[in-house]
Amino acid sequence: MAKMRVPRARPWRTCTPPLRCVRRSHDVVAISNLCVDVLVRVDELPDANPDTLARLTTDPPSTSQWEVGGNANFLIASARMGMQGCAVGCVGSDAHGCFLKDVLHEEGVRFQHVAIDVSTMESIDDVGFHQPTLVCFVLVDGCGNHRFCSAYDFGPWPLLGGRRDVPRRVRQALADTRAVYLNGFAFDELEASLLDEIMQEARRDGADLFFDIGPRAFGLEKRPAVWKENLQHAMGQADVLLLTAEEAEAFTLEREPRKAAEFLLEGEHTKWVVLKDGPNGATLYTADGQTLHQDAFHIDVVDTVGCGDSFASAIVMGYTGKHDMEATLKLANAVGAATATKHGAGRNVASFEMVNRLLYQSMGKEDEHQREVVHKALAILNKRQSAGHHPAVGA
Repeated sequence: MAKMRVPRARPWRTCTPPLRCVRRSHDVVAISNLCVDVLVRVDELPDANPDTLARLTTDPPSTSQWEVGGNANFLIASARMGMQGCAVGCVGSDAHGCFLKDVLHEEGVRFQHVAIDVSTMESIDDVGFHQPTLVCFVLVDGCGNHRFCSAYDFGPWPLLGGRRDVPRRVRQALADTRAVYLNGFAFDELEASLLDEIMQEARRDGADLFFDIGPRAFGLEKRPAVWKENLQHAMGQADVLLLTAEEAEAFTLEREPRKAAEFLLEGEHTKWVVLKDGPNGATLYTADGQTLHQDAFHIDVVDTVGCGDSFASAIVMGYTGKHDMEATLKLANAVGAATATKHGAGRNVASFEMVNRLLYQSMGKEDEHQREVVHKALAILNKRQSAGHHPAVGA
């Protein structure tokens, strides 16, 4: 497959966000990908296919096996770090939707006035809304291996198509936020033209755009050409791109991380590219040629689900707050690592207390420069914590 080129960057870009003088109600609005994960324990992992999905849907596990997933992971981590988050997406009036709404409310995530049925664009509380909440079944065998099975994998795409313009209440949310966050799964749910309009609207209103391509970086050769083009265009619109090292290689076809980052930095608006590499830490590449690396925290990994979503919350916080870049990367690693110490995601993602403790515990293992970076990361965390609202959960 030939390499895909993103539109070349404008020469006047800088790697730091512009000053914002307008006070916003939301720190970040997350677009789409609101779902409920349902844990299914099996002796042997079955094939993830439409027949398996139909069987699981007909006879689902009890509510004790439910957890919120998708962008809810990002929003909960953001709220716990002190940010005001807001969700835009499709949440049904079914049991899964009620569960998701209740959890987000308990976690301090605003959503009631912007979580919209993208088919009719009516409030989720309106009588007559029958679009079911998206459910992802997480199949886990006795050895801890897992496999996902959901409509995201089988279509028809877009799962929530039918609307091509941004509704009024979503426009209001976009005009009242400092940042907009979306991931590759949004293209499974919504029309590409609608996502593009959302991104353009947010940029006109002065919001910073963050995009995490996620697993949709893989299998591009199996997708229609127009789908690849739409994804490529969206990445070029983002101020900050987040990818794993494997995702960056799959998307750019560059095996060397630096070359992959340089490729991605050719995006029209891209200023930061953050490459996550699990136990090897994370590296930040900027449009003005800086490269910053932070090692991973040494922890006993329990589960990596939700780590990338949690990591992204700290990147959004650091970038929009114009904080020190090394400290932002250090904080992001800490949030991701704290999430990895617990099973599952959703309500099990990192809490402020866990991240704060992990940063303090690392002090004795760092050299003088890194101790200074940790101090700055703690300052970012505590500043947001004192300014923002968060529930005292997940300690």
